[in-house]
Amino acid sequence: MRKNASFETTLDDSRRLTTYALAMGTLTHSVTILQERGADPLALKLFFDGIKLLLRQLETGAHALENRGLVERLLKDLRRGTLP
Repeated sequence: MRKNASFETTLDDSRRLTTYALAMGTLTHSVTILQERGADPLALKLFFDGIKLLLRQLETGAHALENRGLVERLLKDLRRGTLP
């Protein structure tokens, strides 16, 4: 079994982030197929709840990256003395 990377590592690496997004799409599609084939409704609810949590994590991470970029730009401007 592979060692789990931190989610921040995934956000910082575009290839890892692309793989994460593809896996999320595949997972969602797979669960939808299971639903169409009559899988247990409770099991499906748990899958969909998990997918929602992962999407929330991704959204929160995206906001963190935006904020980090803003902070880095502000620090750079402070160092140059050119704040907006």
